[in-house]
Amino acid sequence: MKRAMCLILAASLCCPLLPRMAFGADYSAAEQTVRALGILSEIGSGTVNRGEFAKMLVSASEYKDEVSGESAGAIYPDVPKTHWAAEYIRIAAEMGWMTGSINGNFRVNDGIRTEEAAAALLELLGYDPASLVGIFPQAQISKAKAIGLADGISFEKGQYLTKQDCVYLFYNLMNTKTASGQIYGGTLGYSLSGDTLSYASVVSEDLEGPFVLQADGALVGAVPFPVGAVYRNGAAVTAADAKAYDVYYYNEEMQTVWLYGNHVTGTYSAAAPNTVAPETATVAGTVYKLEPTAAYKLSVLGGYQIGDIVTLLIGMDGSAVDVISSDAYSGTYIGVVTNTGVSSYTDVNQVATAEKVIYVTCTDGTTRSFSTEDTYEKGDMVSVEFSGGVHQITRLNRRTIAGTVSRDGTTLGDAHKLAADVRILNLAQDGSAKRIYSSKLAGVTLYEGDVYYYKMNDSNEITDLILYNAVGEGRDYGIVISVEEKTDTSGITTYTYQYIVDGKTYEGKTTDDDIGYGAAAFYTDGGERKYFTDLTSHILSGVSGLTAYSGSTKYDISEEVQCYIKTDAKTYTKATMNTMDAEKYRLSGYLYDQSIRIIVAEEK
Repeated sequence: MKRAMCLILAASLCCPLLPRMAFGADYSAAEQTVRALGILSEIGSGTVNRGEFAKMLVSASEYKDEVSGESAGAIYPDVPKTHWAAEYIRIAAEMGWMTGSINGNFRVNDGIRTEEAAAALLELLGYDPASLVGIFPQAQISKAKAIGLADGISFEKGQYLTKQDCVYLFYNLMNTKTASGQIYGGTLGYSLSGDTLSYASVVSEDLEGPFVLQADGALVGAVPFPVGAVYRNGAAVTAADAKAYDVYYYNEEMQTVWLYGNHVTGTYSAAAPNTVAPETATVAGTVYKLEPTAAYKLSVLGGYQIGDIVTLLIGMDGSAVDVISSDAYSGTYIGVVTNTGVSSYTDVNQVATAEKVIYVTCTDGTTRSFSTEDTYEKGDMVSVEFSGGVHQITRLNRRTIAGTVSRDGTTLGDAHKLAADVRILNLAQDGSAKRIYSSKLAGVTLYEGDVYYYKMNDSNEITDLILYNAVGEGRDYGIVISVEEKTDTSGITTYTYQYIVDGKTYEGKTTDDDIGYGAAAFYTDGGERKYFTDLTSHILSGVSGLTAYSGSTKYDISEEVQCYIKTDAKTYTKATMNTMDAEKYRLSGYLYDQSIRIIVAEEK
């Protein structure tokens, strides 16, 4: 019987609670955010009226905690002091964000038009109407678009806003700069991650958990509220998609549940500081922090001992929440062999054991190791099936498919639907592998050479994809600042070049005579970073959040974008996104694989 061994190597074990994203790219993340901030509680279809919009404005402002139960008096004839929105309307009117009509009414039940919303939000951000170019309403609409407020929605004069429009509008607001240049969400005291709101910290504030679903996997009844939104390993799913032994967290105010199905099966080989009261445990060579329940079960009182094969149930922060017998766990991993090695441990009887293992980067983005008696090579695609504490490794033959991924990232070609929690692994040219999400492939055409393997479920949905070099992940991006040409006695010309990556200067060599100065992509071969290709340049008229503008064209900005201030041909000073001011600098954005990877600012 083969011993099951599974080990997590990835620095980030589980999907983040809320992934960072380009504005307008992921409605579910935007919805989670505005729910967590208390801006919108009931999100459905239909238009938003002016009373509802006044509530959103106040809830998204520094006055959100100053709303009393009943207004002191009627401000508008059509808004009595007993009206549910009276206090919100009073604050919105006093702050000058919204006004009534000529006849003195607020028109509380009328829909809110884009130009009214734009004017209100620009006032909230501190923009003086007199400073806008043009006249109302086009000046307000144009400014709202320019600073990123309207990203992800149609925003034209006279249109009535829907509740979904407002999800994006207030989501964008939190990451938009005020007139004084500050990120608006930061001015309200919310945590920032770089130049953007830290959505995870906002959602986590009222988070309950971790808990573990029982063997029946039933989510309904496990949480103390009617389940609204459900996310499993970062993907939007339904309550029916919950699995036995999933670790879960919930935010009751949002009526949202986050599930994590990350299970680690392997040999329990060490505990620290001891097995009497362990704080960490080593399973198949990797150390895990233990939550109280897991700590008890792996102690001398809990029934498991060194040398046992166990299954850890992993929470969102990578710690072990609970432990179950490996006999109770079953599942299948698909991935690519990225390394091989040997794992050694000594059991409680002081018997030393060494096992040959392979390291597999799986389509869920996690690298695991499995014991094996067979020989595998790097690059082999495998499927690993667990059942009853035993695992079986099967080599996979190449299985390809082609087509264009829809703009919403839900289908591949005309006939192939992507599962809601589809797992996609992208292999880079340097041999590294990284999980990507379907939104990253939106609009991308995949050819047969791009797809190495795919798997479908009983509903004919693609659940797993292994791609080769289909996106720019896994590459490094930098700026070549000098090139020196030298030809030896045999006539071979070598180009020695200096380049900057993430603010640090490096040196490389190539025989490629196409190498030039400026922004470039690099790949790693044998541990050495090498020049790959130049990046396409675009003059930017502005940046907002993770969106760049070049006239009327929008580009996504990579979450790992590098920003520099250029003072001469060889001097690039690393900078941050909030210094990329199009009014002060001439901005050049460098594009690779549909995302801006580098932004260079030069004094005008």
